[in-house]
Amino acid sequence: MPYPVDQLAALAKANVGLMLKLAEVARKGGEESLEVGNRAAGRFAEEARASIAGATDKTSDAGAVSPARPRALFEDKPRSASI
Repeated sequence: MPYPVDQLAALAKANVGLMLKLAEVARKGGEESLEVGNRAAGRFAEEARASIAGATDKTSDAGAVSPARPRALFEDKPRSASI
């Protein structure tokens, strides 16, 4: 019959393993969130640049985002090399 101290030690070891696994999951989720945020910020910056560039031309709406497709900002598309 195992001693209660051994059971407590095994339980503590299992809890430490669980906490490490949860920390790893949280770290990966945070990295993915940062990546999505960086992409979104880049897309908004591109839209702002296009809006500023189109501000001199009143007939142009190059920077406008279609209200029907706001998700277009977050879709993957090749980024331009000029920043």
